[in-house]
Parts: sequence; C-alpha cells; structure tokens
Amino acid sequence: MKLQPLSYAIALMLVTGVTSAVEQVATPAPAVVGQAAAAPIFTRATTPEQQAVAAALSARVTARWAALAKRDFATAYTFETPAFRQLNDAASFAGRFGGAVKWQGAQVTEVKLDAALQSAKVALMLSYETVLPDGGNLYQGRRRMDETWIRVADQWWFAQSD
Repeated sequence: MKLQPLSYAIALMLVTGVTSAVEQVATPAPAVVGQAAAAPIFTRATTPEQQAVAAALSARVTARWAALAKRDFATAYTFETPAFRQLNDAASFAGRFGGAVKWQGAQVTEVKLDAALQSAKVALMLSYETVLPDGGNLYQGRRRMDETWIRVADQWWFAQSD
C-alpha cells in the first residue's frame, strides 16, 4: 500500500506522537468556575521590546529542536516547564520519543506574543526523515509545527499539552 503525502503525514504523527504541539494550539484553556475566561490575543512582534523578546524565544526554540535532532533528550528536557519537570523525570521524558523519525532541524517562521509578553505561539518548519513501511525507502519531509511557549521568571519554556 502506497501512502499519499497527507496520509503519510498523519501516520507519521501517530507513530511519533508529534501531534502534541498541534493540539496545544487547538485546545482551549480551561475556564475558571464563576469567571468568564478571556483568551489571550497573540500578535506579531512590532515594537523593539517585542522583537527582543521574540528573538530570545526563537533562540530557545531553535536550541530545543537542535537538541531533539541530536537525540540529546537530556538537554531537550531542560526546555520543559519547571512544573512539567516536577512531574516527569528525564528518563520518562526521553521514553516519549521513538526511533522511527530522525529530525534534521527546525526553523522558526513566526512568533506571536500575548500582550503581557508571557506566552507565545511559535510556528516552525520541521525537517525530518523516516523509513517508509513499504520496504525501507527513505522519506524526507517538512511540516509545519505550532508550539506554545510560556514565560516564567524571565525564561521561556516549552508548554506540553499533556
């Protein structure tokens, strides 16, 4: 059976568990009982302060994906939020990643910041390769990833969806 590009991308996401970043963008924040939840409005960086914040965040996103591409999960783990790291040790974090896909790199294509500069939506293009199940042919691809990052104590952290 030959997979079409979209079908293959879906299969790839299922195999690798890469869907978490996409789900982060689509999953609404839980509402506080008794209060109307106001969703933050994200905009592109236009002021010098926003541009500096976006540049610092882009550097962290790029460093995280460089570690993932090297399969240096110990370093990638350090980009997770402090709350995530309190609940998950480095070994269980590393265990989330299979070997079916080799990430080659990621390029940040857009950073949208909330007004308070405390959370951001980051779009990036991820390059990867994997062996197809059709007999070992190598597939090289690129796909857009959307990630949510939060700022805690003047540092940016990758926000897991689960």
